[in-house]
Amino acid sequence: MTDCVLPLQISFGASSEELSDKKLYPNFLRTIPNDESQIEAIILLIQEFRWNWISVIGSSTDYGENGKRKVISRAAAVGICVASHGTIPQKASESKQEVINIIDNITNNRANVVVVFTNIQHAEYLFQIVVDMNITGKVWILSEAMSVQRILSEIPNIKRIGTVLGVAVMQGKMPGYKEFVLRDITAWNPGINQRVKYSDPQEERQECPADSFMPTFNQCVPCTSDGVRSLLRHSDWRVEFNVYSAVYAGARGLHQLLQCDSGECKKEGAHPWQVRKFPNAAFDLNKILLKH
Repeated sequence: MTDCVLPLQISFGASSEELSDKKLYPNFLRTIPNDESQIEAIILLIQEFRWNWISVIGSSTDYGENGKRKVISRAAAVGICVASHGTIPQKASESKQEVINIIDNITNNRANVVVVFTNIQHAEYLFQIVVDMNITGKVWILSEAMSVQRILSEIPNIKRIGTVLGVAVMQGKMPGYKEFVLRDITAWNPGINQRVKYSDPQEERQECPADSFMPTFNQCVPCTSDGVRSLLRHSDWRVEFNVYSAVYAGARGLHQLLQCDSGECKKEGAHPWQVRKFPNAAFDLNKILLKH
């Protein structure tokens, strides 16, 4: 009965392994790899550099706890020693000493490689304390949830902590998307071309004129069409491509089910259980193979 009434769900960001259980989630699909995939990538990275002595940090969320546990389990299975592991409390800012203790354990066991499997909020708090404690010379391997988040690069003196590596979802091409974003921004801001001329791009973020600059990467980007284009050139569109491919997969399934061609469909109406089977087939999307 449930299978007939629940709609098809195609997620662009839910990576939990539990959602792969088709008995519990028969109508769930996704365009992001599950956590098992990124854990395997992390372990392969560690093996590639022949690191065999690591620490693991998670956060007190389902994502962080499950990720930490599976990294430890997978590492042990391939002969990698986990010297220490810790969990950042849910309200990290109220438990600073616990976070300090986790970092102290890492420095005391002399493990130079640290896997961090947390959400971005916990990661930001963790690395702020790492910088404050002047921890240097480590290799930090970040999970997908934070590895390409700009907020971490904005932490003052973050470069001192050592080498930062991470796994990330695949980038994909979306023809016309940058132009669409630029048109949308300029449409909502009709005076964007006249507001300012270029100034020193190294100007500190907190000194940016409120109405004239877009603050990013601790720099002031002029709020002009050229400034917007500069930002768009440095955007990787990873999450956006997941959304794009999820919508495309759903639309493709409907087109096949309703036998649509050139804007006309031979059938009308569809049930969720009918739509579900169509996105299972592999298809090419801008030279990237997507499959169930």
